[in-house]
Amino acid sequence: NDVTAGADIAKYLISTGAKKMVGIGGLPGSSVAEGREKGLREAVEAADGVELVQYVSGGGESEDNGYQTMQNLLSAHPAGTIDSVWCYNDALCLGAFRAIKQAGRQDEIKLGGMDLVPQALELIEQNSNFVFSTGGHWLQLGFGVMLAYDKVSGHDPINEVIKLDLLGVNSDNFSTFKQQFIDNAPPYEIKEYTLTNNAQAKAQTFPLATK
Repeated sequence: NDVTAGADIAKYLISTGAKKMVGIGGLPGSSVAEGREKGLREAVEAADGVELVQYVSGGGESEDNGYQTMQNLLSAHPAGTIDSVWCYNDALCLGAFRAIKQAGRQDEIKLGGMDLVPQALELIEQNSNFVFSTGGHWLQLGFGVMLAYDKVSGHDPINEVIKLDLLGVNSDNFSTFKQQFIDNAPPYEIKEYTLTNNAQAKAQTFPLATK
């Protein structure tokens, strides 16, 4: 659910006190980038006293592009004019993090991204100014196999469109996330979520959450 994911990044930054946010988006025209941007704008509009100072669509979705884009944003917005960076993904965010650190502005600007990549998780664990990432879409292939298994067994999907709500990670739940998803891959009872094995199943995807 890209709209929800985009909103979750912004909401977490806002919860830490962000008021003057800039956004580094994905490739223009893609449904994924548009969905995440929509979530960002909805979250900002719903929050009192929060402003999206500038949104820049990236020419690419790499760390190098995030670095170059953030350098331009830092030049355009001097100290005291922005306090947070919303990023389309963790790659862009890692580049932006590097540019902010290089400029010596890490104490005034927080960042949030998406994908739960190892480098981002390490920075979250260290309580750096990279404060949030969301993800879990590695499960999509598994869910696709489950749906295909049901289909070839004669069971149409319960819902035509399935949007996954992902898992947000910050310093508060990092240790739980690490223990549950990194150190010990969680088992799932797939038969509960496949109509072929459970005709009473209400969903063909299982929830993603820390316990």
